Amino acid sequence: MSDVSALLEESVARALAAHADRKADAAMRAGSLPEPLRTEIAGLGIGHALLPEDAGGAGCGWRDIMPVLRALGRAAAPLPVAEEMVARRLVERAGLPQPDGLVTLAPDAGAMVVAADGSLSGTLAGVPWGRFASAFVIETNGPGGREIVLLPAAAIACEHDANLAGEPRDLLSFRGVQAIGRGPARGPTLRGVGAAMRAGLIAGAVQGAQHRAVAYAGERQQFGKPLAAFQAIQQQLAVLAEESLAADMAARGAFAALEGPDAEVWCAIARLRADDAASGAIAIAHQVHGAIGFTREHDLHRLTTRLMSWRAEFGSTGEWSAWLAGQVGGDARLWDRVVTWSAAVSTP
Repeated sequence: MSDVSALLEESVARALAAHADRKADAAMRAGSLPEPLRTEIAGLGIGHALLPEDAGGAGCGWRDIMPVLRALGRAAAPLPVAEEMVARRLVERAGLPQPDGLVTLAPDAGAMVVAADGSLSGTLAGVPWGRFASAFVIETNGPGGREIVLLPAAAIACEHDANLAGEPRDLLSFRGVQAIGRGPARGPTLRGVGAAMRAGLIAGAVQGAQHRAVAYAGERQQFGKPLAAFQAIQQQLAVLAEESLAADMAARGAFAALEGPDAEVWCAIARLRADDAASGAIAIAHQVHGAIGFTREHDLHRLTTRLMSWRAEFGSTGEWSAWLAGQVGGDARLWDRVVTWSAAVSTP
């Protein structure tokens, strides 16, 4: 981890501890960005962290932002920070101008129609925080291959929708819209980077669920002693700790490999392992907490509803499993890839 990355993680964690709470979540569900948290995070410039310093960023590489994603997921932060970091990086890599205001990602461009004059028509479903954005990043197939396209929000109709956690996932529709700009897509696909981003957030949320389950088991008394004193609970908490570490390692591996030739493969692996960890964390954390963990007023609810939602975004578990099987099936180099990836993850 670089010095800049460590500083960003510390600053973000401090801001989240002060402002990422149930009140902030309630503001999001009511249709607005939580202002104290938004102001604090904006002041840190986290959304521009992946941009070069001469472009107003922090000069971070992909692996540098994993601790920030983990902190955001752990706190269930109700802000589009992760989406903006990735969107601005893709815009910069494509050689496009950085838009003012919030820029976010469209997970799937779907059946986009391009007219003879270059204008675009289509719909974009499940766009994270779409109602608050000034521009949207999509990926399409152009005459020269994959392209990153930047669309203006002003010309696009937005129908509000949300995922299970209440996070905005809007439906955008447009006809005859001229792009702000378009440029060549480099590296893994937008969908792949988005899957890695979600894996990083999932790793943080699993860690948050683990911390809350351990704390609750130490506080809650049953038959005159804390839950944590029972061997069955200890076993469950040990499994949860394993799942948390596995998700974190997989996500870190993906971000370490994002500039390499097998980046998309490691994005898929990270998402699949993180999805498994999410399923385990949801079950164990709620078993430990009992009925209280299901209430909206409890912090665990904010974490597990996000875990349920994030594992279905930027490709489902089934879709990534099928894609990965097609990529590595019968590949004699698979073990070499795993060894190379493992070495990259363990390198400071």
